[in-house]
Amino acid sequence: MNNDKVETQNEINSLVALFENRHYEKGLELSKNLIIKYPDSPDVLFLNGIINLALNNYLNSIDSFSKVININKNNADAYNNKGAALYHLGNFNDSLEEFKHGLKLQPNNPIFLNNVGNSLNSLKKFDDALWYYNESLKFYKNYNLPILNTIRLLTHFDTKEISNVYIDTNNKIRSVKYDFNINETISDKKIISFFKDYIKLIPKELIEYDYKATEIFRRDKSLNCNRHEKIFNKFNAIPEFCFGCFKIQIETKNILDFIKLYIIFDKIKLSNNIRKCAMETRKNIPGSYKGFIYCSSTEEANKLLSFISTILKKTIDNRVNIKIKRGCSEFAESYPNYAETNPTSKNFMHYNQTWKSYEKVIDENKSYKNKVFHSTLDGVTLSDILIIKNWIIYAKHIGDNSCKDLDSINFKSDYINRQVLNQLDERKSEFLKLQQGSLN
Repeated sequence: MNNDKVETQNEINSLVALFENRHYEKGLELSKNLIIKYPDSPDVLFLNGIINLALNNYLNSIDSFSKVININKNNADAYNNKGAALYHLGNFNDSLEEFKHGLKLQPNNPIFLNNVGNSLNSLKKFDDALWYYNESLKFYKNYNLPILNTIRLLTHFDTKEISNVYIDTNNKIRSVKYDFNINETISDKKIISFFKDYIKLIPKELIEYDYKATEIFRRDKSLNCNRHEKIFNKFNAIPEFCFGCFKIQIETKNILDFIKLYIIFDKIKLSNNIRKCAMETRKNIPGSYKGFIYCSSTEEANKLLSFISTILKKTIDNRVNIKIKRGCSEFAESYPNYAETNPTSKNFMHYNQTWKSYEKVIDENKSYKNKVFHSTLDGVTLSDILIIKNWIIYAKHIGDNSCKDLDSINFKSDYINRQVLNQLDERKSEFLKLQQGSLN
């Protein structure tokens, strides 16, 4: 090997090392310099493409992978990564075409099969998506992504066309209808029975599956939060949309009441309001068990506050904490007046028109993941029960003894451990505050 080739390989190795160690900005800078030096090197172009992909620079990533493909039309990974960039931009038909190009070259590749499924899912071709997820698992049984994607897809689609342990278990769960009246008290005993009736339908291998999810939604639209978070995180600017985002926040005193709230959210009929139940794991954010109903104005929020308060008094008790909040808690940390929800208050914050330029930068660069959310099904799904299992593990960590009758199997999750253990004292303290407050 001559000296020039040795030097080239050493430079490429340095670029690989930067990528593998997640030094993406340094890697991007080096890759740009190497492209000037070696403009026709498929290796350099490919590395530039995956670094841009990691940095959410999707348009630049597509450009690099297209150049790789022009040099070598048999580079399956280039097709796959170009497809990934197109997918994150929301170009699902184009991403499907690229993924399928890669799949023709490597028909047994479980990653490519899963990615084809993702594009089909986003295009609402749900049975086809499930088929590809299932095929992916045939070549890699324990591949987490198609498992996760299958379980999530089943929150918005029922199927009888395909069979595997995830779909079959979900169908069993869907066939059992629970009976709760949201106009009367829901007892703790009934909640325990509800969970046990469903968990016994789930095989041991799925109970032990470490499902990486903690939020249960009932929704029929997306709030495009990825975009808004990108703008705030990059420019410390609150997007204009978020000034019209209000939500009713409901905090329950324990896990049993939290599951009651999940049931209420499933059963109430609201025309256009996203509902979410989420255990609190964000650092420096107070609380433990939270439910949210999203609204588009203070008027709507106040109307729904009266509606849901009446139901909560009947079903749970008067010790539920309920209030109207505005947007994300993180926004109010930077701008305290953003938290003010009364439009007549002198502290009520309005949109800063100079921030439009920041929003324009993000929208033009398309540097955020354009996720598609489908309308969720009413009723219990496998995903719901696995998330409730995660809530129970969280409850054990924070000292919520009301979970003891729910955890006869001694549930475990490395994912929940990572979420909680590095802030365990804070989470225990927040739960204790909730108990003290609920007794007042």
